[in-house]
Formats: sequence, structure tokens, C-alpha cells
Amino acid sequence: MNHIRATPFHCVVASLIAALACVASAQAQGNACQVLTDAVVKQLQTPHHGTMTTTIDGKVRRSEFITTASTRYLLVGDKWTSHPIDVKKEADETAAAMKARSQTCQRLGEETLAGQAATVYAVHSNDADSDSKVWIGNASGLVLGQDMNLDDTGKPTRNGTSIRYDYVNVQPPKM
Repeated sequence: MNHIRATPFHCVVASLIAALACVASAQAQGNACQVLTDAVVKQLQTPHHGTMTTTIDGKVRRSEFITTASTRYLLVGDKWTSHPIDVKKEADETAAAMKARSQTCQRLGEETLAGQAATVYAVHSNDADSDSKVWIGNASGLVLGQDMNLDDTGKPTRNGTSIRYDYVNVQPPKM
């Protein structure tokens, strides 16, 4: 197993994964936030591959992560690193964190993302004063994608992050 020092990039990756896990809130009223909560918890319990594109001051940075039943892998530069995880503990902690968040959720409609029918939600975090657009797969109930830090038109701002998820044939990377 490879151990690495936490760098600012690792902090960004960890923050974005945590932000996704906290997308919904038990404090928020309505079915939309409950659907998001269920999707996030289900995602934590399902192996997945994520591709993240972050834009800061016009500079684009792409990264990847893979989550299996016991390990999260991060692609940093051109090298994969591995970090053990306890999926049940992470799901329990995420559920508790969601209850502490102040967010509002709104169902926007239906779209197709990566060839899959999805329901789209807008999420506003009062805690972080940020906005996200989240796609939940209609057939799977899993998060298919998320765009964070959107402007008032629902489009990504100059600075933002877009994550797309895949759940098919997820395998640990070749280290």
C-alpha cells in the first residue's frame, strides 16, 4: 500500500468527495432532499469510478478516483494511491453529517447523462453558500454526476467542479 503526504490537491479531492456525500440534508423539507440522501448513501455502498474536472481561474485539472468495498484509489498526477476505507462507517458518518447540514433541494426535471435517464436536482448549501446540480439515475438510484459552484443560470462558473460517475465493471487500478 502506498502512503502519501496530504497535499492541497488531496485536500481538494477529499473536500469534493465529502461535499458530494453531504449533498442532501435531513433538515431540508420535501422528497427531493430525501432522494438525494438515499442516492448518496447508496453510492457510498456501491463500487464506483469518478472523473473530476476542476476549473480554477481558467486552469483545468482532471483527476480520477475509484472506490471499492474497502479501498479508495486516487489518481494524483500519473500515479494511483490507495487509502483503506470502512464503507459502513463512512455511510453512517455521512448520514449523520447530512442531518447537520442546512440545504434546500429542488427537482428540476429529466435529462440524459452518459446515455442514462436521470432526474436532475438543484441543491443549495446554506452552510457553504454554494450551489450544485446533481443527476440521479432513474434505473439505478445512484448519483451519475454533479456540477458544483453554478451561477444563477445553472451553468458552471469560471471556477467550479464537475464529477461524473460510472458503476460498470469497477476494478482497482493497476498500481
